[in-house]
Amino acid sequence: MTRKLLAEFVGTFAIVYCGVGAIALTSSGLLNGGLIAIAFGHGFAVMGMIYALGGVSGAHFNPAVSLALASIGRFSWRELPFYVLAQLSGSVAAVTLLGLTHSSSLSKVSFGATVLAPGVSPLAGLFIEIVLTFFLMLVIVRVAVLERNPLSGVLIGLTVMMGISAAGPLTGVALNPARAFGPALFSGNWNGHWIMWLGPVLGALLGAWTGIFLQVKPLEGEIQTSSQEVKGV
Repeated sequence: MTRKLLAEFVGTFAIVYCGVGAIALTSSGLLNGGLIAIAFGHGFAVMGMIYALGGVSGAHFNPAVSLALASIGRFSWRELPFYVLAQLSGSVAAVTLLGLTHSSSLSKVSFGATVLAPGVSPLAGLFIEIVLTFFLMLVIVRVAVLERNPLSGVLIGLTVMMGISAAGPLTGVALNPARAFGPALFSGNWNGHWIMWLGPVLGALLGAWTGIFLQVKPLEGEIQTSSQEVKGV
């Protein structure tokens, strides 16, 4: 369990550090590419951490993913709160370090907080987070959990990039409560933060159950509850 929790901490740390770091550098003009660079910062971090740590913890790095996997019998409910704590801690630690290494540019972007853009209603923001997290979880379940595709890390990372490219300027596209938590804590900007929890959780649950429903052939063997059975975000 210690190794699993450390893996979840490190993986979430990497995703937040690289993703928010890209936001900070882009906003200050030190990194070209705009939204694409931000999408790459998140997506490539996801890819790398899945392949590096998937065999240790299952590479969830996301409370919504952990909850959804538990709901379909692919993760232990007993381990769920410990995973979530490790993921949130990784996010906080990443923003703490970013405050030391990117201090001048980080404050300009509210520490990378995922907030609704002007003109985006809470309902619209919630819908965006539900839909994009649904896509992400559907890919996780179909490609990583059921098919065990060796390219699952790449495909999951690309799905994260797709989501950020599609709606990054509108909600920040959390897709992950842990990604939203650290920046909100340091910036003090909790405006609409509930959307970054409820949206990904609902989207992940819908994506997980849809993925299972679409399974054509019966699952081989008994449903495993070990977190090492899957690779997520």
